[in-house]
Formats: sequence, structure tokens, C-alpha cells
Amino acid sequence: MYQSSKNQVQIDEIIGKPDSKTKKFKKKIAQIERLPDLVIPEDYKCPLSKCLMIEPIQLDDGHFYDRSSIIMYLENNPRAVCPLNRNYKVELRFYPTNVFMKNEIENYVNQQLQTLSESVSPRLN
Repeated sequence: MYQSSKNQVQIDEIIGKPDSKTKKFKKKIAQIERLPDLVIPEDYKCPLSKCLMIEPIQLDDGHFYDRSSIIMYLENNPRAVCPLNRNYKVELRFYPTNVFMKNEIENYVNQQLQTLSESVSPRLN
């Protein structure tokens, strides 16, 4: 919880809650994680969890984080400083999912699913 001078506010109510497509996207990610040679581009990984971002949000300092990871971080760090540079105070407000980054990640996941599908399906000649 974030302690305000006026009242207590749930971090997830400020930062935002997951969108409705998140559960479906998590299933896709679980499928590609079975790929033995999977290399996730660093830009698509949350710097906190080191995992593929499901709902990327961009804070005012320009860094991208997965929504659930930054919520957990802020709940455990009441000073609300930037987890990467520690000198920037995170403004507790709603951060929409960064659609551009999410689309890039979804395209990457879909390409990996295609690769998985091709490696599992026998080729017909």
C-alpha cells in the first residue's frame, strides 16, 4: 500500500489493472517458453522480473516495466523511487499500457509460436 497523507490508496488502482487480453497472452507466452533456443530480446524483458513483459508501461523516466512487476515493486518500496536509477520519484498515477511496445512483444510472441508450430507439425510433401 502507498501511504498518502490523506488516505491509503492501492497501488494497482493508481498504476492501473491488467487489461482483459492479459490472460490469453500469458497462455501464449507459456507456449513459447517451451522453445529450447528461445532468446528474448532485452528490450522486451522487464528490468525488475527479467521476464517477457506482458503489459508494458513506460514510466516518466522513460523506462519500461511490466505492470505487475512495477506494482509489486511500489507496494514494497513506499518511497516510490525509480528502481533503475534510484534518483527519480515515481509519480503515482495511472499509466496506460504502452500499445506500441505491447504490439512489438505480441508480434515477437506470435513469430515464436509460428516457429514452434512449424517445428512440431510434420511437413507435407
